Amino acid sequence: MSTRKELIEKIRTAFKGVSRAGGVSWSETDIIDDYGTMEQRLIARASDEDEDWEDVVLSKKFAYQWHRGSFCFLDAIGFKYYLPAAMCQSLQEPEIAKNCDFDFSQVCSLLESMTDEDSIWHGGYSLLSEQQREVVSDYLAYVDALTKFAFDGHDIDQFDSEPAEIRSKYFDQ
Repeated sequence: MSTRKELIEKIRTAFKGVSRAGGVSWSETDIIDDYGTMEQRLIARASDEDEDWEDVVLSKKFAYQWHRGSFCFLDAIGFKYYLPAAMCQSLQEPEIAKNCDFDFSQVCSLLESMTDEDSIWHGGYSLLSEQQREVVSDYLAYVDALTKFAFDGHDIDQFDSEPAEIRSKYFDQ
């Protein structure tokens, strides 16, 4: 049962060096969503100059988009690249985690579809190392517990400062 700070560090360690080379970029997802041409996609991809997913975390260009683009238009390489950025962003800004039901469920669905033999995403989960799969699981458990804590009327900023026995009950539900 990690704290937010510990979980961010685990994510950084597990996804250190992950590249987006050859994968769909965040800006490109808007073009895909709008049925753009390959030429438009390549222009959008080139506009995303980030080379490290950690640079994306604080970028205003990368944000949850409730109505456009987003995770469902990424390929497996792009998903692996943007996943740690999204996890870290939501942990650094807990209101995002609390209010991101659309993208959170989208990410969960994509993770599930990576194990579905009939899915175009099948096998994508194999792109994640064992350490990365573990930290994704830890993240999902943390956000689930944080959501339950907030649902009970508590201030989510206080979650990590609660005694371990109080926090653990939200992980065990």
